[in-house]
Amino acid sequence: MSPKRNKTTTNNSVGQNDRYLLGCKEIAELEVIRVLGEGQRKIAFEVKLPWGEQAVVKRCKNYTCTKSNKKRKEAKILKELQEQYGDEAAHYFGECDAPTLPMDNEDGNLDSATFTHHVKKNLSNFSVGYTAVIELGKPLLPSWKMRDRKCFAEFLTERDIEDIRNIARRYANFSKRPLLMGTVGHYSDNIFAQQYMTSIGGGEREGRIHHIDLDMVITCKDEGLEKNCTADEVLEVNCQVMAYLSNIPNLDCSFNQSSILANTKAQFLP
Repeated sequence: MSPKRNKTTTNNSVGQNDRYLLGCKEIAELEVIRVLGEGQRKIAFEVKLPWGEQAVVKRCKNYTCTKSNKKRKEAKILKELQEQYGDEAAHYFGECDAPTLPMDNEDGNLDSATFTHHVKKNLSNFSVGYTAVIELGKPLLPSWKMRDRKCFAEFLTERDIEDIRNIARRYANFSKRPLLMGTVGHYSDNIFAQQYMTSIGGGEREGRIHHIDLDMVITCKDEGLEKNCTADEVLEVNCQVMAYLSNIPNLDCSFNQSSILANTKAQFLP
């Protein structure tokens, strides 16, 4: 873990690990280096942390993204994964839910256009709206050309494949609740390498693969299932997602498995 940092100034209690987290005051003052990526709903900035390390700030850029609360849910999971798995997980540096415009007008009707205009005007103003700060890494695959997926998978090393297995295992063995990376027979963008990064900066974490876009990470409750999923059930589903990511149809992610081939058939079609 990184050296001790100032305690957070956020209103939320973060427990014994708060010495590692940024609060609202620190987040508002982060230096923006550049825009890393921008889509229809989200934007990511490369920023400089107070101790000199680079990181990523994630922000919503419209009403729909903000209303969905997906960035808050993603940050919560990343924080909890770090608390459980330490350096094995992607580093989470803090969040701030700063004041912004109300999402409803006085009549209680949704005023999405006004809200979106306000959000876009303040994209790089981290003292307005919700901001999450996470580890900066190298995209596993920066291009969205579909033909690149299988080509990229040809260069995976044994360590890379074990990293991929471990992501599936960590989500299945998550102490708060097992996390599904998709549902059998349904689309999941977690099969795409663009949703992952590798750690940079040297040390033992250099090159380790992490999952960084958690929009489609869900629980059994999210799927409306009456019973709680077991870790083994979730692991089987997660491994099917990873089989498509790695282009290894028979990938085995079982907790006691270290070889590549097994008998799991992937069902997550792009």
